[in-house]
This record gives sequence, structure tokens and C-alpha cells, in this order.
Amino acid sequence: RSFLEHGPFAILGSKYNGDSWDKFRDSLPLSLQHHINGNAVYNVTHPLFLNLLDQLESESDTPYNAIPYDYRISQILVEGMLGVLPEVPPLIIKEYLAENGKELPINTGKFRKWWDMYCEDEKSPIQESHVISNYASTNLSPRHLADETASIIHGAKHYLPWEQSRHAITLVVSDWQEGLSGHLISHIDSSKHPFSKLVVMVPESTSSSDTDSLVHANTSLHASIEKRSRPDYMDLCTAPIDTEWFMMTNSYHVVAPHVELLFTNDEQRRPVIPFVPADEHNCDNVCRCHDIHESSLRFAPDNDMVIQDFDMLFRTEERNAFCSEWVRRYGEEGERLHTTGMSSSPAEKPVGPTATSFVSYLLMLGIADNVYFFSDSTIFGGRDNFIREYSEEEEMAAASGIPVLSSHLLRNRGAGDAKSRQEVKCSRRIQDIQAPSTSFVPQPSISTGTETDTTTTLSPTPAPAPTGFLPGRCESWCHIVPISWHPGDAHPGMCSWWPCGNCLPCQV
Repeated sequence: RSFLEHGPFAILGSKYNGDSWDKFRDSLPLSLQHHINGNAVYNVTHPLFLNLLDQLESESDTPYNAIPYDYRISQILVEGMLGVLPEVPPLIIKEYLAENGKELPINTGKFRKWWDMYCEDEKSPIQESHVISNYASTNLSPRHLADETASIIHGAKHYLPWEQSRHAITLVVSDWQEGLSGHLISHIDSSKHPFSKLVVMVPESTSSSDTDSLVHANTSLHASIEKRSRPDYMDLCTAPIDTEWFMMTNSYHVVAPHVELLFTNDEQRRPVIPFVPADEHNCDNVCRCHDIHESSLRFAPDNDMVIQDFDMLFRTEERNAFCSEWVRRYGEEGERLHTTGMSSSPAEKPVGPTATSFVSYLLMLGIADNVYFFSDSTIFGGRDNFIREYSEEEEMAAASGIPVLSSHLLRNRGAGDAKSRQEVKCSRRIQDIQAPSTSFVPQPSISTGTETDTTTTLSPTPAPAPTGFLPGRCESWCHIVPISWHPGDAHPGMCSWWPCGNCLPCQV
């Protein structure tokens, strides 16, 4: 029946329906955002499909052959529609020229003819089917598929959700000034979350009135306020926890509308923990990530994972054992770190206990995989359980001693010596290790604060407006950018996708 409804078509399938791209979808090329997954139905009699098949075969000795065929088909169609060539790293082009004595072929004119011939009709030959749903490499709980009507689900990994009867969880909030955590506390009841208690770690200098206001913040959860007796980077170890499990965040964030904790579907019900590979592409060029990983190797030298503190579900019993060992090695406040080579000088603020070192400790004991199931976020994605409420700029200003107002404005802009973005990125104040890596799709550029690490994969990126569409011609872009086989994506925001400036609201 789906064939009859969508025919005649060249390709009938599904775009990506998961949420692993949500953090960076707008940075992805149109051809990737809208490509039809390779698990599709192909009409081998349709002339467009035959042309596409011949083109793929002709590219077998070119760099384009390294691109998954379904994504390459989408690139061809977008090149025909917009005249925008996929971007190929210059080094690969240079190597191709040296080996073959010729430039990489350009077929924009041919692709444009195909587009004019087959794709400008009211009914596109590239059709989406609601019978197939594509969740390629996405970790899902039953909640995600509650409203799914597709008969065929592609690529999803299914896990169990959090169960209150099995897992009592405390949320630890690191706070520094002005009682910013009050905002998080007063809004937490609007979230669907697993937490039964709150522990807020505040500076020792916090006034009684500030602690009282936090204790009486509007929430149904029991909240305890703990004044630090040790530096803030020791919060992981010094937070008093009386539940089996706990998580951590800080006062520059709020709890997400739905906190997604996944557990394995087996007798152990292990928490699913996302990690970033500690390799050159994902970690080595990011200051904080590199330092965290290096410090973790003191426990398990073969640890190849980096875990964000905010992504970790800590089991309290193992936390206590880890912290006892950490303090035994490095001191109550990490004062012996510089003697081990983990801090360049006694004056340098150390990398304290982290989720990565915690996991490395468990690896050293040989029990990590008994307690947790680790999921590569560069393949299966991840979800933010805590949403940044205050910008990194505000947090950096706070790290320099400039107060942050609840209205998200900075007071006394000229006060203090502002630290550089790189300095604060390398400190414990900004918890995010890096932008999410996406090696499960062609990589976008990853910002590291002062530099941009551009990958050397065949990674088409948004290009300048092609000939015939001048900057400022927003209405033209409004109607041409939405992909014809997914008209639901045509919305006012599409104007801003291309840097044409002064866009008026699109009327689609």
C-alpha cells in the first residue's frame, strides 16, 4: 500500500528520526540532514535511480567512493538542486591529483539536468515512507517509541528506563556564588527526573540567609546545603550521599525536561554510560579532555574512555572507595599531584577527582563492566540531562570573580582580571569536555575555544551561496533550501540557515 501511495518513486525510505543529532543538527550539511537511509526501497526501473547507480559506479576510483552510498546520493541531488559541491579536504584532492594526474571531476551541470528532469515536478521521485523509521545508532528507551507507528524500525538499540523501586538517586549541585542553584532547585519539579534528594555544595563563606533561602526553595525534594571544607574540585568526593546512586551538575545548569537514564535489559540492569574515545580526533586537541584523560591513566594505563562528569551515574559505594584511594595517593586537596607529574607546579589548580578517573579506578579493579555498560557517544549519541542556563561567557566571568545576576546580565563588567576562554576551559569551572563528537556521521568542525579542529574526512559543509543567488536574496533561499521530499522542514528558520542577512520571515 505504501508503494502505491508514494509511486512512482526512485527511492522510498526514511530520514533519520532519532535525537542524536539534536545538539548540532543546524551545523550539518543539508545533504546529510535530509538523506534517505540506505535501508530503503529502490525502483530499479526508474531512470533517476539508474542514473544515480551509474554515477556511483563511475566514482569507484575517486574520493567520493569513501562516502556511504546513501549519503552520496543525497549529495548528488543537493548539488543538482543548489549547485553546491560537497567540500572535500584539500589534502585528499592533492593526493588524488598526484596519483591520477587529473582534478576531481565536477558534474554539477549533469546533476542539475537530472534535478530539472526528475525532481522539479510536484511529486518528487525521492519519497519518505512512514512504514520505515530510521533510528540508526540511537540508544532508546520505551518512551521514545511510545507514539511510533512505523512497522519497520531501523538501527535502534533498546534499553530499559530508570525504575524508582530499584534506584534511589541523589543530585549533587556545585554552587559558587549568589545562590544560583536556587534557580535550578525551584524549577526541578517541572522536570521528569529520577532524583529523590538534593545536595548543594556551596562556598564556606556563604551567608546564613543564602543557605536558608536555598533550603526553603520551592521544591518537593529534600534539599541539604553543605558548606565546603575542601576546594570545589573535591565536590565529587566530599558530597555526603546516603542513597545508592548519585549524579552531579552545577548551578550554571538546570535539569532537563526529561532526564534520560538508560539501563541494560538483563538481570544486572547496569546503567548505560556514554563516553568519548580518548583519541586524537575526539580528545587530544581539547585541553580539558586531554588533562582529564591523562590524570585517569594513573589508575588504569589502558583506559581509552573519557566520561563527562554530568553524564556519570555514580554508585556511592564505589565512589567512597575511589575517593579514599585518590586521597591516599594525592592528598586531601590534591596537594601531591605536582609530585606525580599530574600538575606542572604546586600553584596550578589541579584536576581533581573526575568521572573519568572514577571509571579508570574501576577498570584497575576489573569491575567496571560489572557495574556499568559503556556506550560510545560518537556512534550512538547522547542526551544532555542538564541544560546550560547561563552562558559560558557568564561562567567565565564568574570564574574571574565577576558576579552573575539572575537576569543573565553581568554586573561590574570592568571588575577583576578576566581570564581567557582557554584558561577557563582548562579549569574545573566549565564542565563540558568538548562539543559532541559525531564520527557516526561525517564530522562537522569542533570548536575548542581558540582553535578549530577540522577533520580530514569527506565532510561536505555549508558553502557560500551559489551563482545566481546573491546575498540578501532571502526569499529565493527560503523557497529553494527546503528539500522537496520533506516539505515539513520548510519553516521560517530556514532563512537563517544560509548567511544571507536581513532575512524576512519565510512564507512557505
